Amino acid sequence: MNSLSNRIVLITGGSTGVGFSVAQKMIESGATVVISARNEEKLKAACTKLGDKAHYFMCDVAGRPQVKNIVDAIANKFGRIDILVNNAGTNTLHRPIAQMPPEEWDRIFAVNATGTYNVVYYVLPHMSAQKSGLVISISSIAGSVPSARGGFAYSASKHAMTVLTKIIAEEEIQNGIRSTVISPGRINTPFLDMVPEELTTEYKQNILQPEDIADAVLYVANMPQHVHVPEFFMLPVIDLK
Repeated sequence: MNSLSNRIVLITGGSTGVGFSVAQKMIESGATVVISARNEEKLKAACTKLGDKAHYFMCDVAGRPQVKNIVDAIANKFGRIDILVNNAGTNTLHRPIAQMPPEEWDRIFAVNATGTYNVVYYVLPHMSAQKSGLVISISSIAGSVPSARGGFAYSASKHAMTVLTKIIAEEEIQNGIRSTVISPGRINTPFLDMVPEELTTEYKQNILQPEDIADAVLYVANMPQHVHVPEFFMLPVIDLK
């Protein structure tokens, strides 16, 4: 039997990049996966590639009523939610404080910080009722070390995401709920389109790849119930040189 057989997994931002790779790995390990994102066309295309163990719901994690509706729908359809992967995220090209308009700050926090809170808030009661659950948040190294390169708003929002995720286990471990922050460096995904500088193809090929993050998620998901992994750091070697 596959290691994640009978598990129900919700992945936000699951139609492309890291989220899609996580969905692939989870399905290969036997899980039933629900991906969410804002673009229905991309969600449909992703599910076609992923096969019949993949399902989708359109959702903007910044919209609290939407989040409640899809979480309730997933719980009603499948009877449980075993693993939540918070992967939805955004950034901006206008990263220095003096250049960023206030609405960009609001947008970044609405997705990266408040969006994570929204999904966690509505998923936790289901996990608590079943006395088990795992929350994994794809944060960033910028969520542990302030990063001007990532931008002050992105870094601050990822710090919020990191703290929120770590505290889940402190508050909910008695209900069998664990939580892990995965904090990677740069990943070769379409997210790099929001990087101000030009990046070479060679550089992109030598930084972290989506499947690297997916392998980390799968590793954490396969840890036995008595093992808690608070945070998992991942850096591309090329950025250390």
